[in-house]
Amino acid sequence: MNLACLCLLIPALACAADPLEIRVLFDNNAASPAFEKGWGFAAALQMGGRGLLFDAGAAQEIFVRNFDAMKLDASSFDRIMISHRHGDHTGGLRALEVRNPKLRILWPDPAEPYEVMPHFHSTGALNGPPPEQALVVETPNGLVIMTGCSHPGIVKLVEAALKQRAGKPVRYLIGGFHMLLHTPSQVSETIAALKKLNVERVAPTHCTGEKAIAMFRDAWGPDFETVGAGRVIVLD
Repeated sequence: MNLACLCLLIPALACAADPLEIRVLFDNNAASPAFEKGWGFAAALQMGGRGLLFDAGAAQEIFVRNFDAMKLDASSFDRIMISHRHGDHTGGLRALEVRNPKLRILWPDPAEPYEVMPHFHSTGALNGPPPEQALVVETPNGLVIMTGCSHPGIVKLVEAALKQRAGKPVRYLIGGFHMLLHTPSQVSETIAALKKLNVERVAPTHCTGEKAIAMFRDAWGPDFETVGAGRVIVLD
């Protein structure tokens, strides 16, 4: 049986022919001169013809300009997941609602995990404070976990995702790890814990902090990725 037939027979599974595309829309750094940087985080994810927005950055003007520079159409996204209720993750919401009045906003209110759409899941709101949810995407080669600021702790969010998704491997961990004020020993403890959880690739950014990011780069080597506004990541 060929792959196309298998995909039709088992629609609940993502097929290798449908890669996950992650477009970073807002970040502390910019990946190219065509994009602006700002404190905060936002991304657009697309897989198998479905799309989801994750967070909306801080400054609305920067978010809109980066959104347009990425040549995205707001009407092609019917929902946005907000990791937590801080201004550096909600700044572009109003502009998105103007462009797409039917946009559904998924706030971090439900305590229990839930399915956002096929293959896309929320961990549910873990207590930070504030309450925060992470996004978990199931791909054929493992889980992709995206975090906003990881106020509950990046290790706790990964553990929650692994428990909820039946222990599937974490192939990619991206977002803010909230380690800006952590000591080197605290960062080392977190790195050791994530290594023990077999996190394959990391892309820490936003509130992780430059010193912590450097330590993650050293620990993961070729499996570390730099993130910035304008960056496009494709995972088969």
